Amino acid sequence: MSEFYSIKPCKSSNAWEFSPKKSMKLDLKKMSNRFKNVEIATMVILIFNMNGIKVSLYPSGRMLIHTKDKKKAELIFNEVMKVIS
Repeated sequence: MSEFYSIKPCKSSNAWEFSPKKSMKLDLKKMSNRFKNVEIATMVILIFNMNGIKVSLYPSGRMLIHTKDKKKAELIFNEVMKVIS
């Protein structure tokens, strides 16, 4: 994971921020059908719940995983990466 993404606590919410070291260009509208429990699907943000945890995904590949638990965030990150890869 660390080869491709950096992880740090989000300063403005109780979440972990995963940022790609190299920006991606994700089509979030097309990608939204790959996830269950989608709350919002636009060109600029995709918000969905995975295993009861809210995830915000951006076209650049940046993710906010809304939990205080870093290990849970990493598990969710890995699940999301399986879906978008």
